[in-house]
Amino acid sequence: MCALFSAISQADGLKKKPVVYLTFDDGPSSDLVTEMVLNVLAKHDAKATFFVTGARARANPEKIRKIVDAGHAVGNHTYSHSHLTSLFDHEVAKELNETSRYVYAAGGPTMTCFRAPFGNTNQRVNDIAMRMGMHKVGWSIDTRDWDVFVDPEQIAIQLEDSQNGSIVLMHDGPQSRWRTLEVFTRWIEDTAGTYSFEVLPECAHRAETYASVDLPIATGISADVGFVADAYISEAYVSEPMAQNVVADLLPEVAKRPLAVVTAHDDLTLPKLLEKLRSYEISLLPEVVAQNGVKKPAQF
Repeated sequence: MCALFSAISQADGLKKKPVVYLTFDDGPSSDLVTEMVLNVLAKHDAKATFFVTGARARANPEKIRKIVDAGHAVGNHTYSHSHLTSLFDHEVAKELNETSRYVYAAGGPTMTCFRAPFGNTNQRVNDIAMRMGMHKVGWSIDTRDWDVFVDPEQIAIQLEDSQNGSIVLMHDGPQSRWRTLEVFTRWIEDTAGTYSFEVLPECAHRAETYASVDLPIATGISADVGFVADAYISEAYVSEPMAQNVVADLLPEVAKRPLAVVTAHDDLTLPKLLEKLRSYEISLLPEVVAQNGVKKPAQF
């Protein structure tokens, strides 16, 4: 009996390592950093949570699959790394919706957590995310690996502060995060066996379909009236192929409904959208007409 009790106590002791939650933002990377981070994690039987942007998930779908296949969690980090609190409700929804869509299309999970870029969020943004089934996640240790003026030793010092329950913020994207990879690799090797690295519980759930929420673009126009969409591309990412892809994605949805409210923001997407919609009646929103004193919706 004593021997059995001793064996159980030892096994129980092994389970009580401090649990640390490693998180990596802004990926998947356009270079090999994400894959190399995955290799380091696999070597040390460690799990992590990757907060990916929709634009990079769209550009690197195979890396989303690698992250998921390795048993890691994926969180929503918006489509274009936007300051969410400065956006309208429908723009916040668009940033989160698009990321969910491209992660799911790549074979990823339904994401149940989001991290606001720059940590810039508020109750309004959090409520929109909750409608989509996503909990807000922050961090307790910022390694500041994103700051070019912070040297590698300072990053290592931040990592050394890890304790039970710590959520560690690092970056594997968008590219050239070799300094992060080097410091992280050295630290996890030096502390081998000290911690248990797990995915964030808020981000661990998988489901069969992603949650999509369309919010009103203008007062009086609700999502249940028809298709409400925003052909939004951040200026940092807009390109001819991306504009074509966005328009191609929207057209089937517009064709299904008697009413569609669609907005465009850049000089590449708008002309392509209008060209493809020549056979449709296109009018200004009634709210726009009222606000500008126009008696009758303008026809294009």
